[in-house]
Amino acid sequence: LRVITVFLLAIFSSVSLSGQHVVVKGKVYSEYGEVLAGAVVRVVNSDFWVISSDSSGFYHLSIPRQNGLVIEARFLGFHPQQEPLDLTGKDEVILDFFLKSDENWLKTVEIVGNKESSLPGISTLKIDPKIPKYLPSAFGDFNKVIATIGFGVATNSELSSNYTVRGGNYDENLVYVNGLEVYRPFLVKSGQQEGLSFVNPDLVEDIEFSAGGWQPKLGDKLSSVLSVKYREPKKFKGTFTAGLLGGAIHFENRSANKRFSYLVGLRQKSAQYLLNTLQTKGEYKPKFYDVQSMFTYDLTSKANFNSTPKKTTLSLLLTYARNRYLVIPSSRETSFGTNDQVLRLNVDFEGQEIMNYDNYQGGLILAHRFSQKFKADFSLSTLFSREVENYDLISKYRLCEVVTDPNSIQFNQCAFERGTGGLLDHARNELKANVITLKHTGTYAYNAYHTIEYGVQLGKEEISDRLSEYSYLDSSGFVAITKYINASAGISSYRPQAYIQHQYTPDSSHFLTYGVRINYWTLNNQLLVSPRIQYAWKPKFNDRLTLKVGAGVYQQPPFFRELRDARGNINESVKAQTSYHLIAGSDLLFKAWNRDFKFSTEAYYKYLENVIPYDIDNVRLRYFALNNAR
Repeated sequence: LRVITVFLLAIFSSVSLSGQHVVVKGKVYSEYGEVLAGAVVRVVNSDFWVISSDSSGFYHLSIPRQNGLVIEARFLGFHPQQEPLDLTGKDEVILDFFLKSDENWLKTVEIVGNKESSLPGISTLKIDPKIPKYLPSAFGDFNKVIATIGFGVATNSELSSNYTVRGGNYDENLVYVNGLEVYRPFLVKSGQQEGLSFVNPDLVEDIEFSAGGWQPKLGDKLSSVLSVKYREPKKFKGTFTAGLLGGAIHFENRSANKRFSYLVGLRQKSAQYLLNTLQTKGEYKPKFYDVQSMFTYDLTSKANFNSTPKKTTLSLLLTYARNRYLVIPSSRETSFGTNDQVLRLNVDFEGQEIMNYDNYQGGLILAHRFSQKFKADFSLSTLFSREVENYDLISKYRLCEVVTDPNSIQFNQCAFERGTGGLLDHARNELKANVITLKHTGTYAYNAYHTIEYGVQLGKEEISDRLSEYSYLDSSGFVAITKYINASAGISSYRPQAYIQHQYTPDSSHFLTYGVRINYWTLNNQLLVSPRIQYAWKPKFNDRLTLKVGAGVYQQPPFFRELRDARGNINESVKAQTSYHLIAGSDLLFKAWNRDFKFSTEAYYKYLENVIPYDIDNVRLRYFALNNAR
């Protein structure tokens, strides 16, 4: 009897409750359709009916059947949404919410700082991306900032964007933009023939530079690494600069649904007014154009769209550089010697010089975070470059001694003629290069102390070259052919590469990175193994002091320049140049005059073998194509 009574009471209660309550359910989305898991759904002015949506954005409420109720959905970073409820004659109501983003709230979570948050690498500097834009230079060139930071960096021409590091040359510096390697022109022989450096300062978000002892993941060169990252736009923004030597414009934006962003920069350089001040007088017509663009699309699913960092992104970097350099020289006057004996060379020219190149470079990068511990990138990049160098120049020269006596009526005039003559220079050179690279990198953070990074890469190179040059000299009664080159060459090869490194940080005071890099080239069949190690320590007695040491093997496989000698012949048996780095240094952060300062000291030792000697003329390097130096 008691069981029957309890059973009847339960039935009566459930019928009574079903008549007095109504079920309200649905999902909570953003205005773009992304699921908002953990959104709060409640009845306004009531503390009893509050619930959070589940991982799929679904909520379920049972509320009293009465008029005048208002239901509200809230989610951090979004405007709350309220909806009145009409529960008359209903047992169930399905109601979905679409919340609009609160842009003002989003702006408040952005944190900007300039302090180093982790222990730095050996010989590695973080550079403020604003500095290259405003550093005084002839053309506002990005690479000029590198020559101001010390660490053995030097440049010999204000007109050139090239630099040397700790006794190296222009070809020994790695440059990366968003992980894609950048190449310098092959045939350019003087600074005034160059365009601007590849990196566009209007687009830069992050800059790192290492003058030696860098990690295995950063490639195979002898001297330095410059790694630049272009930013991902957050809103519409643009800049415009103009002057007598050129101009630049850039614009960027992100779509309303925050999935698509673009970054576009255009530059123009015209050094005509500056080149007219050189010792060689004539008609200069240099024109350089450059356009770079980066497009990024967020492929993250709706359920994970609000995660940070993004789960899946696809980026496309496209660049095109066009250089047209024409000069019609007319004359040149150069004086040299000592105070007691001054010689003057006067040259008259006929003819012209043309240097053209077109450079196309692009990369497609797919980044995916498989979990909180593991992320990976897949990239495909390509380079196509065509360079043409043509000139026919006839020069007639006169060398004389200059009167240095200020009391003479012939002061600063030619008094005695040493010799006269003529020179003819002719060239018809053309080079084409095509490089395709497929690359995969991954990072696995095992825990807070151990991180493993790896990468594999396969590159294919096809380069064809034609040299046709000759010169003859007619001087003081004799005629001689001083140069004759007529050669054609080409290479087709593959470069597989791989690296793996382990980073160990047991606490905030110690930082250890070690690993190995492997490189193989099918042209000379040489396998390179390059182990490297870095260690940094912040002593407990002074957490503003960092002591660092690093060592490693850095081997630079030859590229086309190193294989071709001055006669245009190709030596395919040339081996990689090798450099052993040993570096020790310290960084001290301190405050003075209410400003932050950083004092860096560093000692380095480099031993090089299998070195390929070269002649240097302005910025052109002519290698001997032999490993006969150390």
